[in-house]
Amino acid sequence: MIDQRLQLGPFSHQQREVDQTRADVKQLEQKRVDLVGALPEHQALEEARAAVEAAKARLKIAVRDNRDLAKLDVEIAEARFDLRDLREVLSHTLVLYTQQTGKIVIKEHDRTRQIELRARISKRLLGQERLPLAGPNKYLGQHFPIPEGMKVEVKPDEGE
Repeated sequence: MIDQRLQLGPFSHQQREVDQTRADVKQLEQKRVDLVGALPEHQALEEARAAVEAAKARLKIAVRDNRDLAKLDVEIAEARFDLRDLREVLSHTLVLYTQQTGKIVIKEHDRTRQIELRARISKRLLGQERLPLAGPNKYLGQHFPIPEGMKVEVKPDEGE
């Protein structure tokens, strides 16, 4: 036991030096912070920050109280909802198209585009119903066969 204390003696002395130096560094850093805080430029910066925060608060109140902005926010939310639904309808239409025709390419009047089928895990649980859709999307998820007169027959190109 005495031998271990003799061997650990230099380490404990070094540890005390490390602790003392760490305390000195903290004290010097705090002194620097205090000196910077006493500079007139720092005080001007703090006043400017306070003015900016007050202006932000006034702007937030003005935006909240503006009827035109509130109306525009509602229109934006409705447009985003419609966009999401239209993208979902397009996605389902493309899936049905690929299932019925077996094609993964769409030929438009000026270009040819490939259909990319992607899968993802839904956030909803299996038994959980989705909110009902309104408008033209209320039939989303239901399968309606393409009427005979409206089916488009795609003939494969000779290069395919």
